[in-house]
Amino acid sequence: MRELKALELLGYQKATDHELRKAIAFALDHKNPEKLRALAVAQSFFAKALARGASDEFKKATEMTLESATLTGRHSTDLAMRAKPIDSAPAQVARAKNEQRGAKRFADPVLAVTVQSATFQTINWSISGLLLADCCHPGIEPGLETNITVFLAQRPPLVIPARIVRVDGDNRRTSLTFSEQSPPEVWAFFKKLILSKAASV
Repeated sequence: MRELKALELLGYQKATDHELRKAIAFALDHKNPEKLRALAVAQSFFAKALARGASDEFKKATEMTLESATLTGRHSTDLAMRAKPIDSAPAQVARAKNEQRGAKRFADPVLAVTVQSATFQTINWSISGLLLADCCHPGIEPGLETNITVFLAQRPPLVIPARIVRVDGDNRRTSLTFSEQSPPEVWAFFKKLILSKAASV
């Protein structure tokens, strides 16, 4: 019975993560009704996982991810109306003035990212993408779909399918979004980073 309960808990945890990934993918495609349905399903599975003894670590990480998924895709004016008090939220970085998506962005830790054989550092990152500094490579253009490699100290490199969203030549920075076909390791990687931010608050 213990083994069966453990398997049941694992199933609800995986189902929660799966629905959150779907919600974020829908949000990035501006499919708000589908996003809301996926979030509702994720919250249902999350409640079942908690009822079956999910760990505090899973609870904290999922709550942060739920909030990030909820905010992804919203217009910046909507976010300003719903902003948390500054002393109760992890430090965030201001988005570009024409950035309309609402996924929470964090400056730390700084990640090294290789794109088209050149390596750059992140200005900020979120659960759905990255903003790179000094990135104005001739081969990097909006719409380009490519694999990037993300490096972080004491962790193995992570290869992520991504799409270039915007290249800002004046400020020499590039924003990109992760592909919804990204492997599960990508989700786990950024979920742990979000959890580490939650733990530091």
